[in-house]
Amino acid sequence: MRIVEIFNSLQGEGPAMGRPATFVRLAGCNLRCSGCDTDHTHWTEMAIPVVAKMIAGDRVIITGGEPTLQLSELSELIYLLKAHGKEIHVETNGTNIIPETVLKEIHCVVVSPK
Repeated sequence: MRIVEIFNSLQGEGPAMGRPATFVRLAGCNLRCSGCDTDHTHWTEMAIPVVAKMIAGDRVIITGGEPTLQLSELSELIYLLKAHGKEIHVETNGTNIIPETVLKEIHCVVVSPK
């Protein structure tokens, strides 16, 4: 899984606004927005179990870039986190479809061009 960064902060948007969360920022995007805050040139390949172990607390925000560009890895991470009782939020630009089997494991999907 291509990871730009993993960090803890307060969620700044959506229904979990103001609540603590661990953010997993994925590399890659299918848009080229001029105000994008993600550095798509520097990322680290990480095994999904390693990523899951880095999640502190109960709430995780998976963002990007565009998380759905790594759909297979995203799905595997979501299933693993859900099995560990995590509240999962995904931030997406909404241009790709998230399969229903994966959607039912996600607490909240925020569609935003960021």
